[in-house]
Amino acid sequence: MLFRSICFFRNYVLAILATYAAMSVMTELGGLAPSFAALVILPPIAAAMIEGQAFVRRHGCRPDTKKCWKASLRMCALVVLLWLAVVIPMLILYPGQLAALAKVDATGRAAVYMSLCFLSCCILRAGYAIGLATELKGQQFSDR
Repeated sequence: MLFRSICFFRNYVLAILATYAAMSVMTELGGLAPSFAALVILPPIAAAMIEGQAFVRRHGCRPDTKKCWKASLRMCALVVLLWLAVVIPMLILYPGQLAALAKVDATGRAAVYMSLCFLSCCILRAGYAIGLATELKGQQFSDR
């Protein structure tokens, strides 16, 4: 098993909540205006890193590149499903947003969605690789 789906999902949701809480504290107490890009980038990296570390703990080695990409594609599918579970009810509650989306042609929307999925997959792959590398180095350091 390349990664644990339920654990990844849990870690991803917890990372979203932690990032949002940190951004809220920075805004309220520090008067800073953090970028909401952090909500898109940090949670998948954190969850993928945790899964990479868990893989090394379970198997004691690094998977080959093909398996890493396969794991990141599966993680990307979970991320997309989670965002769809959030976006679809929001579009139902706020139908004006759907009308704004309808102004963009279908090809343009598809290109944007595919680009976002590709970017998400690359971000997840990087996080998974960082988790693998840090756990392997940690194990090598503890063996000394």
